[in-house]
Amino acid sequence: MKKFFQFFSFFLALSLTVETIDAAQSEVVEKAKQERALAFYTNLNIGESKPWLDAFEKKYPFIKTELVRVGGTAIASKVLTEAQAGRHLWDVAGPLMLYAKEIIKRGLVASYQSSERKFFRDEFKDKEGLWTALVLNNSTMMYNTKLVPPHMAPKSFDDLLAPFWKGKISMDTELYEWFEGQLRVRGKEKGLEFMKKLKVQEPVFRRGRTAQAELVAAGEFAVTVEVYGHRAQEIKEKGAPINWVAVEPVLIHPLVGLIAKNGPHPNAARLFMDFILSKEGQTKVRDEGRIPARPDVPPQPPELMRKEWKVEIVGLAEDIAETRKLYAEIFGLPSR
Repeated sequence: MKKFFQFFSFFLALSLTVETIDAAQSEVVEKAKQERALAFYTNLNIGESKPWLDAFEKKYPFIKTELVRVGGTAIASKVLTEAQAGRHLWDVAGPLMLYAKEIIKRGLVASYQSSERKFFRDEFKDKEGLWTALVLNNSTMMYNTKLVPPHMAPKSFDDLLAPFWKGKISMDTELYEWFEGQLRVRGKEKGLEFMKKLKVQEPVFRRGRTAQAELVAAGEFAVTVEVYGHRAQEIKEKGAPINWVAVEPVLIHPLVGLIAKNGPHPNAARLFMDFILSKEGQTKVRDEGRIPARPDVPPQPPELMRKEWKVEIVGLAEDIAETRKLYAEIFGLPSR
């Protein structure tokens, strides 16, 4: 009898919890109907992000969405400039973690503990509910299989210190997050020692991960130190003679979701965040060729993000200016 009452009490509590969540969701929906709009700022390109908003509008046709695509660090600059002018125009932002940190630091982000967050790995969200990863950009090395014999195929970044690789390595002029991540996982002293050895290999510096990946595919370089995994896989599937490898702990450059603290449409913002974090929303992320952050929505192909991988989130450096300075000093690049 005691077990029966324990069992009954558990399901009664569960039922009440579900009813409470449903009631709260219904209230958000009703308020969002009055707001009727949503402004979304993101680093993601329009071709990949607009389908998210189209799917959201289809689910909630009473909300008209506005997409503002802002590249790189300009997204943080835009948000901060608008805030200083007292103009609160965005509801949800989807910047890379590196730029999200600047927005969060200025107190411009509202906490929101979406019920969907419980499905995400702890590494892909913060405890305060200020950010949750929407898209995972995983760091991979990409090499040309025609230029690299099978026995020389790199399995770690340290493999690139072998004489074979001298003058054959392509690197980005602004590989700050990768640099930060390597120093963190190796320890600063050992990390800087590795970087100095890598410089001896005479890497060639160019701007843009995708552009470098294309040069490796064309045979101009044997390897590029970092390209996002989904891009490398895309190039491979087109028949290019390349392969890629993810080195653990795999560095993750997440594109994260933020809700504006003073946004004009706070309930529409919560509704959108619930949607894009849901299994339905994350499936849409995958359908547009990106890696979802939600573990129960595997990417295509699944090897792009394995659950057992050890990961390290990058873009969290407290002083990005110091990271840029160190990177430039080590590799003899112009300081930014």
